[in-house]
Amino acid sequence: MSRTTIAAFSIAGLLLALPLIGAAATKPYGPPWIAVELPANPLNPATRGAALVVRTYRHATPEPLPLRGMAEGLVRNERRSIPLEFESTTQPGVYRVDQSWPAEGSWIIAIAAGDDANMVIELGGNDGGVSRASYYGQSATGLAIRSIRTNQGRLSMQGIDRGLKALALARE
Repeated sequence: MSRTTIAAFSIAGLLLALPLIGAAATKPYGPPWIAVELPANPLNPATRGAALVVRTYRHATPEPLPLRGMAEGLVRNERRSIPLEFESTTQPGVYRVDQSWPAEGSWIIAIAAGDDANMVIELGGNDGGVSRASYYGQSATGLAIRSIRTNQGRLSMQGIDRGLKALALARE
């Protein structure tokens, strides 16, 4: 085989492989991961006073992801749904969530990163799961947590309803 033929095949092979290399470099493999920080760091100005801090990853790398979430609750036997607001911080993939639900009642915090990953946080206690704490003289919001579950796939509203009913029964 001549050098010209080898060079032609090499160039053709490279041109055919370039789109595959580009697709592999931009396509994220595997589902995202959601983590929660409780209580939020009161010494960090970006998170001071937040009810919780949500961190999003793809594999081990922090990655900004679109989040949606609700505080689902039962207050005096009335169902309440309050949207959560995720405020970006200066760190990639780190979001603060301020308390938007009332202190009374039973509450579940449901957070989703697309349809790939979700987290369900069951709050406990007689005050909606919220307390104030002091850390080195800084006020911090403390959430009384009964459980935290992370899952792959979509959030199940039936599961949230069952969890709320169980929380309400436990409070009686």
